[in-house]
Amino acid sequence: VETISESDPVSQTFPSTENTIPRSSESSVSSNTAHSSTFSPQLRKLKSIKDTMVKRLRDTSEQISQNVQNSTLKRKVEIGNLGTKILDSVKEVSSAVKKDSKSQSISNSKSASESEVKLKSKAVVHSPEDILKSEGCTARTLTLSDQHATILLTHLAVKDKEKSNSETKLEENGPTDEPVMIKSILKLTLVPYHREILGQNRVLATPEDPWPSADVNITDEEAKKASSSIISHLLSHNFQMKSESGAEYAFYNATPIPSKSPLQFLAKALQSNNSTVILPAGSFHTELISPATQRQIQRAMPSPTTALVQETPHLYSTVTQPYISSIVTPNESGKSSLDWIQQILDKKKETERLLLDHADFILNIDTKWRSHVDPKTTPRSEWKNHECTRDLYCLALFRDPSLLTIRDLRKSHIPLLQAAYSLGLQTIHDIYGIAKDQIRVFFHYQPQFYRLHLHFTRLENEIGASIEKGHLVTDVIQNLQMPNEEEYYLQRTFTYRLRVTDRLYKLLQDASTSHPMECDNTTDEDDKPKELNK
Repeated sequence: VETISESDPVSQTFPSTENTIPRSSESSVSSNTAHSSTFSPQLRKLKSIKDTMVKRLRDTSEQISQNVQNSTLKRKVEIGNLGTKILDSVKEVSSAVKKDSKSQSISNSKSASESEVKLKSKAVVHSPEDILKSEGCTARTLTLSDQHATILLTHLAVKDKEKSNSETKLEENGPTDEPVMIKSILKLTLVPYHREILGQNRVLATPEDPWPSADVNITDEEAKKASSSIISHLLSHNFQMKSESGAEYAFYNATPIPSKSPLQFLAKALQSNNSTVILPAGSFHTELISPATQRQIQRAMPSPTTALVQETPHLYSTVTQPYISSIVTPNESGKSSLDWIQQILDKKKETERLLLDHADFILNIDTKWRSHVDPKTTPRSEWKNHECTRDLYCLALFRDPSLLTIRDLRKSHIPLLQAAYSLGLQTIHDIYGIAKDQIRVFFHYQPQFYRLHLHFTRLENEIGASIEKGHLVTDVIQNLQMPNEEEYYLQRTFTYRLRVTDRLYKLLQDASTSHPMECDNTTDEDDKPKELNK
């Protein structure tokens, strides 16, 4: 055994047999040595097994080492590829951002070629001061009375930093390489002594040119000085927002700046017993429409004349209905001129004016009720029998978007009209203490805006009650209740008054001129004299 072990270098790794085989005496060793030749085949077999195992261990070790190296190399390559991909993505994003920024810059530099287009940057202004102080602002008086004045402001679009992604409407035919000019309307409820200042630069309007034109009785230099005088007077007031009813409309209190008016000392003395704050002398309520559309400007213009039109069912279907659709249909970006109404119905705007919230309609304080106490600061318990109720004006807005005017009403809508009528009167009585027989409830045709709405006014209040456009809701319900009159308001002829500068008036006149027989409401039988029966 010792001889074989000494001659095999691999065996050196195993413990010596002398340390593992017990020896009781020299004779036992001699006996083993004597019989070594007998065990030689077994030893050789063991040695062969040992060699095989050692070889397998070495191969396995080498294979494991190689696999580890290959795995590490592969992981390094994968990590390197991933890093390359990340760098490429960063470069692509950076390039795209630069390209988009350049495209955005080019897009923003283009101005409108149509009357109402959208901007990437917001030009809507929610402060009269911003407009009056803007570069190139000019002021011209549209209408003026002892209590009211309507000022047309032409000015550069003032950027709104907080809403730079909103949209606005621009002046018609704006140049592509010039700053955008827009028009705004400032409506003032004022005291008589403002007439001398605000009436210096009035405009004229003719049927041939519905847009404002300068007064020929004053020179350009005089008009310039008058414009500066109006702006200077308006800027001598602080404008504090009362409410914002939609995308274009906002309402303010304008009070004289103390350093520019001695009348502010009267403010504390003008507190009434019912906690209603009376503004200092020289103050006025303000409504701002910015930017103002052509239709809004024309509505505020002093019309040289008005005329009665007869809208037959044929004229309605061929002229008026397409005209209404062009106004209420959303544009490509999904915006509509009636979005502000939906915001009120959704209670996102004018919640302080909400009187009744019904599943089919709401009842609000109309903005034309300007003498109403501040709904934000005056408790509703003090509204009852308040002196401002003499000017009561409330408005019911219907939720159904398919109802635009009374032309859309059918017999099936009778319960809706009855509910709005009865609940509206009851709500007004409960809140303001006004008897139901003292309130006039009516529709307009043509209406101010095309979403069906119902007016509630006190009998003493004549605003909006002209016979040429008013239709009492009780009469409307009765007409729909008539037998075989499912489409009464679709089939009847309406007579109403329009400004001759109104676009609808021109459309109706053109249609009547080109197709007089189709638009005529009479028949051949009506023109023949009736003979007596023989």
